[in-house]
Amino acid sequence: MRKTIEHPGSAGDVPQNTAVQTPTRGISFTAAGAVRAIAFHLLDEGIAKGVDSESTQRSVARLSRSVTAVAEISRSFWGEMNNNERLAWLLASTETTYDVRRDGLAVLGVRGK
Repeated sequence: MRKTIEHPGSAGDVPQNTAVQTPTRGISFTAAGAVRAIAFHLLDEGIAKGVDSESTQRSVARLSRSVTAVAEISRSFWGEMNNNERLAWLLASTETTYDVRRDGLAVLGVRGK
């Protein structure tokens, strides 16, 4: 959410309308951030040796169609989850799935397709 702060005309060269980000108490993931987090957890948990770059690019493009944050979660809930739960939540929230090929690379895809 953005708030606009009105400055008086005597404020010199300070812009009259300055957008200020209101801090959130949660964690918001952009498309790229969500895909990076999924890739991190796949590697960190030893599920895959790497993540296919073309599938990550397709996933970012698909998720970027959203005008808002792709996924949001409270910091307290995120803090209570272990890494497997975080990965499961990220996959569910972004409707993403993965398959691990024989060479150990994970390929990201769309859930249900």
